[in-house]
Amino acid sequence: EEIHKNSHMANHPSIINYLNIQETLDKTTLENRWQSEDPQMLSHNPASQLLQSFLEEDTHANNATQALYITDNQGLLSASINFSPQYLNRSRPAWNKAIGGGKDFAYIGPLEKDPKTGDFLFEIAVPIRSNNIVKGVLHRVYWAKNFFSSWIETIQFGSTGHVMLIASDGT
Repeated sequence: EEIHKNSHMANHPSIINYLNIQETLDKTTLENRWQSEDPQMLSHNPASQLLQSFLEEDTHANNATQALYITDNQGLLSASINFSPQYLNRSRPAWNKAIGGGKDFAYIGPLEKDPKTGDFLFEIAVPIRSNNIVKGVLHRVYWAKNFFSSWIETIQFGSTGHVMLIASDGT
């Protein structure tokens, strides 16, 4: 369900149009605006506003979303609901996997501990495509506890109510 929702956002015509416009802009000017946290760049950016509206409609994952943002096909931050993502994303595994993924590809990252908060996070990243050309990547970072609690807290497992998740490698 989450992959479908994120793919739906990534394929929105306004997102694709925004990335097409971004391709024509000077990248140095954009970087300077992001680095200075220019309020207009953040709050009046049409793609950022659209991401925010998507998030407001998503009642299940709203409280679990730590970051929702778009990077272009060069790995540069183009839109975000907040200022937490880094500007340059080319070296991030999520961007690399999603940008190179085929049609209907979705990257689901491992659980990682946030060094600032100690919270566990995971990321879903999907390519943004137009006419089979990758225009960018939609990234959504979730707080694992908030995301999974709404799915499993209401389920009773066996007589004890305890559950253990084990990865394919046994960890």
